[in-house]
This record gives sequence, C-alpha cells and structure tokens, in this order.
Amino acid sequence: MIINSWNDNYPTWVCRECGLEASKNTGNKPLAFQLSTYHDGVCGVCGKEKSVTEPRDFWYPDFNINLDRDI
Repeated sequence: MIINSWNDNYPTWVCRECGLEASKNTGNKPLAFQLSTYHDGVCGVCGKEKSVTEPRDFWYPDFNINLDRDI
C-alpha cells in the first residue's frame, strides 16, 4: 500500500535505505539531506532495527508499506 505523508500510517522513523528508495521511486534522483541525525530504532517501512531518522530528511516521500507486517 502506498502511504502518503497525510496518512495516519505514515512512518515516524525511517532508515536511510527505505528513505532513499522511496525518494527514488518518485521519479527523481534519490533525495536526502546532506546531514541528518540518526538514532537506533525500528524503521517504520521495513520493520528492521537499524539507524533511523525522520522522513523529512528524504523530503517526505510516499512509502510502499505492507501494513500486515509485524514490527
């Protein structure tokens, strides 16, 4: 399911890999801030525990998220 930033299921935290992939899927070159603050957490897209930051660091892309997954 494609999740947009105005959707209640939009992730609060996202890993770099998922953020860049979502940004790339918008038809642009992968967009990301040059400097972001990361912390250890669970990515709201892939559900893996890794370094995460806010989706704004990837210009609030649309994410393809399986809402049936267990996090």
